[in-house]
Amino acid sequence: MEYWFCEGLLNEFDRISEAQMQGNDIISSLLNACLLENCGVIGGENCVKMHDVIHDMALWITRKVEATESNFFVKA
Repeated sequence: MEYWFCEGLLNEFDRISEAQMQGNDIISSLLNACLLENCGVIGGENCVKMHDVIHDMALWITRKVEATESNFFVKA
């Protein structure tokens, strides 16, 4: 979620705690939709990762768009 803060995706809140709650809600929704997988606790932090099938599909889509529009940088 720290990256979300840095990218300005959660800047609509006055308090960091509110933004963090919104971020947690988003992650929970993605977990419930099986778009993310729970990886347990690493270094005292709860970790998630993108499901392999979703990851592969996202790469496939961005490579298709990249071939026509040159708007993405894909690193896998």
